Amino acid sequence: MVFDRLVQIGVVTFIALRWRRRLSATKRLNVAPALTVSRVAAVSLASSFVMLMPLNMFVLTLNSGLEFIFLALFVVGCLWCLRVLFYFATVSVFGMGVRQGIAASREVARRDPMMALKSLVSPTAFTVLFVGLSLVPAPDGRSIVWTTIASIAEGVFWIGSTYTALGCALAFFDEQAWRAAGLDPYRTERLSTLQTQGGPKLGRLLSPRAGILTLVIGLMFVLGNLARQLTLPPSALVSLESVNIADRTIQLKLNVEDQEYHFRGFNIAAFSIASKTGFAQSEKLLSASLRADGAETLSEIPTNSGDPRSVYLTFATNKSAEALRAADNLWLWYKAVPLMPISDQGKTSK
Repeated sequence: MVFDRLVQIGVVTFIALRWRRRLSATKRLNVAPALTVSRVAAVSLASSFVMLMPLNMFVLTLNSGLEFIFLALFVVGCLWCLRVLFYFATVSVFGMGVRQGIAASREVARRDPMMALKSLVSPTAFTVLFVGLSLVPAPDGRSIVWTTIASIAEGVFWIGSTYTALGCALAFFDEQAWRAAGLDPYRTERLSTLQTQGGPKLGRLLSPRAGILTLVIGLMFVLGNLARQLTLPPSALVSLESVNIADRTIQLKLNVEDQEYHFRGFNIAAFSIASKTGFAQSEKLLSASLRADGAETLSEIPTNSGDPRSVYLTFATNKSAEALRAADNLWLWYKAVPLMPISDQGKTSK
């Protein structure tokens, strides 16, 4: 994650320095690229930390009473990131130091609190749309080709948000900042030329209003993919090997094999027990392990091979062993798909 963030910072800084050169009357950079990247990285990594660390802790502390504290810290981290969003432009384009750049970025946020959010609408919308379209053929992630395309599409956000935030910064900062950066000569003419080169259609396409419409369309694809993901049968070949029924627990041993997709997109924690019509017969999944004595709940099979593997599932129920043995409507489900009756061993489902 840190390496991925450093690559993003490098791309963002490269774009900003490129536009500084285009805006300069002498076409000289007049800044040290390595120093600029280090300044941008210092604040960007710190911003990522104050936003992502509380989010991770929120997930880890669910149902502990501490999750609300980390949720509040996550909101504070998001607000801080919005306040320093234009920091990369103050450092890269206007050549400011760390403290001066943060102060200038916060001043922009103070004068127009919604500007940072507006600059992110269109990049977010197009990213959601492209990712949603990329995952239509395989919404559960079983296809490495379409998953890779979706991962590449996520880069649209960083490229797009760099340009929109850079545009806001260039249009917002006053003449004093331009003069201090040595970019004042022909400032109006140069911005007008760049605006003409971009064209009015591109400007309208990246406007917040167009971004909201694009976001709605993209969310429709995302929600459609989520709905299809629930109704897709597992990519793996699943067979039931044994059933062990005790008071208020059911233990299953499954054999799974996936030579085509190598278990990509296969979630072993997505199993449940219900009647064939969908009425729940188990309260929750206690464990999903690759070991008979395992107590963990794995979400995926950690292997690059699709060779047969044994999966051990333990479910909690509110019924006694006698009631469970007498029941004739116990089915194994994968997400929203009924696979097989668990009383009849030897049946296979894919």
